[in-house]
Amino acid sequence: MVQDNNEELQAGMCFSVEPGLYILNKGGVRIEDIVCVVLDENDELDYDLFGPPSPSLADPFRDH
Repeated sequence: MVQDNNEELQAGMCFSVEPGLYILNKGGVRIEDIVCVVLDENDELDYDLFGPPSPSLADPFRDH
């Protein structure tokens, strides 16, 4: 999952999604979600999240 990578996603591949918000000289927050490509009941590509998704950048730990 990198710009200009043309490799097709396949079942069993896993990667992290890491959006972040940073303020220069102050700090920031990054949310890390792990995603795995799976096959659904129709043998089509789908995905699973490992662990609960973060609700938002503004409140990343709500409900955790």
